[in-house]
Amino acid sequence: MELVIRPSLQYSAAMTFALKILNDHIFEVFEELTPETYLMKTPFDFSGEQGRWIITQKITRSLTNVVPNSLLEPMRYRIYLLVSEIHFWVRDHYSVFTHIEKRYFRNHFSWGLEGKIGRVKTAKALIQDKNLDVTVRFVIACIYDIEYEIQLLWSMMTELQKGEVLHIDSRPAVQSWMEQLRIERKPTWAQWIRKYLNPLIISRKGSCEPPQSSCSRIPVLMHAEEQYQLASSFDFLIGSMDLDDFSLPVYQRDGAELLSEKPKPIQFCKSYADWLFTIVFRYAAYRSDVFEIVLQDMLRMKILYGVQGFDYAQLLQSLWRKIPSNLKKLIKKREHFPLLHTVMNCDFFYEVI
Repeated sequence: MELVIRPSLQYSAAMTFALKILNDHIFEVFEELTPETYLMKTPFDFSGEQGRWIITQKITRSLTNVVPNSLLEPMRYRIYLLVSEIHFWVRDHYSVFTHIEKRYFRNHFSWGLEGKIGRVKTAKALIQDKNLDVTVRFVIACIYDIEYEIQLLWSMMTELQKGEVLHIDSRPAVQSWMEQLRIERKPTWAQWIRKYLNPLIISRKGSCEPPQSSCSRIPVLMHAEEQYQLASSFDFLIGSMDLDDFSLPVYQRDGAELLSEKPKPIQFCKSYADWLFTIVFRYAAYRSDVFEIVLQDMLRMKILYGVQGFDYAQLLQSLWRKIPSNLKKLIKKREHFPLLHTVMNCDFFYEVI
């Protein structure tokens, strides 16, 4: 049995039209993205819905004479989704956003058919734009761990420019690369974790630092004390981890296999799942709702939403196999389980239109 998840032609056409409308009003959107929107909130704050609806209403006023009334509300909702996607991208890249002229974003945002910004593709497009300051391009490369570009841009910068980098963005991924490049050594994942992640988790509770795209560095061997420190912040970790981190290794380095052992991306993610369950969940109060949240988010936000680029269904199956049997019994009683069961038992793949 095959289950093909892809946007319908009708949905794709509507989203393409909505994106065209948004691009025509892109500068109006950016004008509304004031510092107060981001600097006064924590990085995982999802408020601001009213503000995004106000922006959407302003944009859709121009559609009243060209779009039938029956289609106006669906189109308004699609534009709202696109506005929200830009909002969250800016929230997570605000330090970079403030150093780039807004006119460059119109051409560099990489949009998928489902209305999501392809973050790594967008990052690569910005890095390649020589109109942008080399320090900003370097910061973006560090955030997304694009090694070749990091090395190249580092060699292009003067000492004065290198000294300006941390004034643009001082997140751990940038600090790590800066320190290692100065001693001409590539930072290892283990070094990054041991130096930055544990104090980061402890210090970031309630801070305003952006989410780290380098969560995918987590599956490394750590000392018992480090494991305990990480697990003690279980509630914070689950709340802040973005499932997009699973797909990051697939996109970077043009799909090249990772690490010296060269595992396939799905093997990498399975090791992530193994580590997550054996170390973090071991310290959690084994509650079924914790697992349900992870499973449902992956199902609703990735698989059913048509996110392409990674086999989330296979990862879903891997996670399910690791859930304790007593908790599986509770999850099976939930209303959403039949759909979950169907997806986990299909030969699943994405098909790009």
